[in-house]
Amino acid sequence: MIAAVLWAVALGAHAIAAAVAWWMLPGGFAVTHPRFWTNRALPAALLALIAASIIAHVARRPRAVAALAAALPALWAAAAVSARIVFPVSAATLWLWPLGVAAALAAGAGALIRRAGAFRAAAPVVAAAALAGALLPLGQRAPEPSTRPTEITLDPAPGAGTSSDLLPLGEALAVDPAGSAVLVQRGALRLKVTPLLTFEDRSPDRAWTALAPRAARLGPGRKLRSARSNGSIAELWYRADDFMVLRAERARSQPGVEATEIEAFTRVPRPVYSHLDTFTGIEVEGHTALSLSFSPCPDAAVDVTYAEVPSGLPLRFAYLDDEGIFRIVEAADAEKGPFRELARGPLGRGEALGITLLDAGVPALRIIFRDWAAQASTALSPTAGWGVATNSIQLRLAARDPRSPAFVSLSLADTGVGRGWDSVGHAAGTYRNRVRID
Repeated sequence: MIAAVLWAVALGAHAIAAAVAWWMLPGGFAVTHPRFWTNRALPAALLALIAASIIAHVARRPRAVAALAAALPALWAAAAVSARIVFPVSAATLWLWPLGVAAALAAGAGALIRRAGAFRAAAPVVAAAALAGALLPLGQRAPEPSTRPTEITLDPAPGAGTSSDLLPLGEALAVDPAGSAVLVQRGALRLKVTPLLTFEDRSPDRAWTALAPRAARLGPGRKLRSARSNGSIAELWYRADDFMVLRAERARSQPGVEATEIEAFTRVPRPVYSHLDTFTGIEVEGHTALSLSFSPCPDAAVDVTYAEVPSGLPLRFAYLDDEGIFRIVEAADAEKGPFRELARGPLGRGEALGITLLDAGVPALRIIFRDWAAQASTALSPTAGWGVATNSIQLRLAARDPRSPAFVSLSLADTGVGRGWDSVGHAAGTYRNRVRID
């Protein structure tokens, strides 16, 4: 009697977990995509298995009940062993937990099989469940990187001072070596631009970054190696995984109008798999009501709004899909889909992306990104679903007050949108980031 109650509890727990997974995990993937099978097919199959077990129990078919019971321990055991092989660092010890669950379930299922004499009937069930369990970790493994770095080579840092003092390049332009940021003021607007590719977390084996050991997840810190300025041009060299270079200078967009030119290079010596990263970060202050228009769809002014996490007010962001369509969308809940399209327009791989900042509807300045579209990955995001790519331009306010600081974050490939801590890759090479602020 106790064994029957415990087994009923185990089935109930698996049914709840499968239902929650089916409901919570992102959808919108094609049948050919691995996430269709892990996010939709596997939970549905598990629910069907549990329903079949209940029907067999009510129909008093103990052999069928015993055979179906063998699926759960086989699924857990195969998933545990596969995870240990597929993710040798991230699952180095974690695989023991699902293996322990498999052992506990196997004890109960084994008793049912022996009592009913269902060894032969259980064999195909075990084989099918073990195959599904073995494939499950493979479905969570990040694919090969699809970002597109340049072929540019970087010279080592020259011998120069490494002072972290602010480098002024005019009344409204300065470079902050310590923060690897360019500070720009245009009227009331104040911008802080961080143009170096930055990985906030990493996975050593393409698993979820939340599972990685702390040392492997954080990666090397960025260190200033050299800085020099002549009053109109500043050049800074950093070291992280490899060399990084940041240049900023005053320029002229037209007679009497000052502009800012920024050029940044980040060399990635080997593929890096991350959950959160930034190609360019922009913090805006001094506005009253900020909105943005993008060059692919210039007639659409999108208000920058406050978004909540993990649920609540929706995030607004943009991305470039694999058909060359630039889409601006709004999430259904926080940063999770399905996503409502706000605007769209064509953007070719070699085209520059222009973003105009409007304050209370009045254009204040324009930022041009020459390299974002050329280097961004257009692979489907495993955490967002619904056709959203891994590249993104996220828009958000720091608080509900429309005058609070605004953040515009560009990535080439990340999984910040959606559910989960899946990692995606940046290919090895040098990433160039040319930015002009008019």
